Amino acid sequence: KMRISRDIRWLVISLLLVTLTYISFMFIERLGIKHSLDSFEDITGALIPMMWAFVIYSFIQQGINRDLNLSKENLRITLTSIGDAVIVTDLSGKTNRIKPAAKIMTGWKYDEVQTKKIEDVFLLVDSVTRKRIVSPVEKVIETNRVIKLSGQTLLIGKDKREFTISDSAAPIFNT
Repeated sequence: KMRISRDIRWLVISLLLVTLTYISFMFIERLGIKHSLDSFEDITGALIPMMWAFVIYSFIQQGINRDLNLSKENLRITLTSIGDAVIVTDLSGKTNRIKPAAKIMTGWKYDEVQTKKIEDVFLLVDSVTRKRIVSPVEKVIETNRVIKLSGQTLLIGKDKREFTISDSAAPIFNT
């Protein structure tokens, strides 16, 4: 069901009234009845097509905005519903989003990670050697390929809790 905003509805009603007024003046003139609104007719006749173009454009924009908002909501719901610990970064490796499971495991809250690099939030070590593992996000940014870590990976949380994880990182391409 298409919902039309109140502003566009009033714009359409007003434009219909102006158009009907213009058409009635043109009809009166056709009948040979003289009136003194020629300048009104000239201006209105020039503006009506532009105003209708604006109305059509407004309808199109409203549809685009509705579709964009629906897409954003679908993405939000999808990412929130994923049971895996999802962390989203930008191309420089700064964290943009952190989902509930990732918050629990890393110990970081959403507002705390906004300015942090992924390496600070997502501390990985080899479970056998205890050596730090280079963030798979860095490799993904360099190679534009999906990177998977071995099963011997530990995630060290902010509170020093350890989780054995199976991790992968993937690029998201757009225009």
